[in-house]
Amino acid sequence: MIPYHISLGSFSLNKKTELEQLIIKKCSETTMFEIELLKIKDFNHKVMFIKPQINDELLNLHKTFNGNYADNYKWVPHITVFCGNRLQVIRAKKYIKTEFTPFTATIAAIEMGEFFPAKTIINCPLQAD
Repeated sequence: MIPYHISLGSFSLNKKTELEQLIIKKCSETTMFEIELLKIKDFNHKVMFIKPQINDELLNLHKTFNGNYADNYKWVPHITVFCGNRLQVIRAKKYIKTEFTPFTATIAAIEMGEFFPAKTIINCPLQAD
C-alpha cells in the first residue's frame, strides 16, 4: 500500500542512487513543517484528493526535485484519498465533502517509492524543530 503523500516528481529507476543521495542531503537540511489541507477535489471523477495550501516549504521541496514529472504532467500537489470509476468518485466525494473540515498536517519525511509494485525504497525523516 502507498502511504498518504504529496508527490514531488517521478523519475526513471536508473536515477535511484542519485535520488537517494539527494533525499538524504535534503532531509539533513530541512525541518518538519505544517501544511493546511483545504478541500476535497477530483481529477476527472477518477481520483478524489485533498488539496493542500501550497507554502514556501512545499515549493522548496518541489524545486529540489526539478519538478520532474512523467508524461509532462503539470505539478498539482494533492493527497489521494480514493480512486474509482466516475459514479463511485462522485458518490464518495459528495459524502466526504459533507464531513470534511480543513485541517493542519505535518510534513515529517521525504520518501522515495515505487508504485507498481508498491514499495518504499527510502524513508528519510526531516529534522525536528
